[in-house]
Amino acid sequence: MPKKINPMRAMVIGYKLNKLIEESEVSKSELAKYLGVNPSQITRILNGSGYPSFDLFVGIADFFGVSTDFLLGRGTVGTLDNEILCPDDEAKMTETDIKKGILEAVGNDWITFLDIQKQIPDAHTDQIAYYTGILASQNKLESKMFPLEGVGYTYMCRKPKQSE
Repeated sequence: MPKKINPMRAMVIGYKLNKLIEESEVSKSELAKYLGVNPSQITRILNGSGYPSFDLFVGIADFFGVSTDFLLGRGTVGTLDNEILCPDDEAKMTETDIKKGILEAVGNDWITFLDIQKQIPDAHTDQIAYYTGILASQNKLESKMFPLEGVGYTYMCRKPKQSE
């Protein structure tokens, strides 16, 4: 059975793309024109509400001269790019502590990503996003996007339903 796409990964890709755009001082419109897409597609990727297609993903990496692993938040295959996830180099919590905090914050009912952040104030936002995605890919959490009035969409998580 194929793996489910994890919506939390979209947050990491959006974060990385935002940083690249800021650093290069290129506009979303310029990037969209180069890639041959509508600027709204770039906006959806930036705010984590959409995934780039494979070709678009590779095109973004080529445009900025980075690897696709970099865009996924991986320094090398299978490892976390801590520089991006905690850019201030002040990681106050270990990976184990953050994962434990996430699992303690999440219950059987859907909880927003912002509520998880409030319960783990010493963890960097991007670390929480990354590790929530890892836990979801390991089937320790369910995650999906929900419409939120006045905001657009928000990521929410809960513990997986037990099969009966």
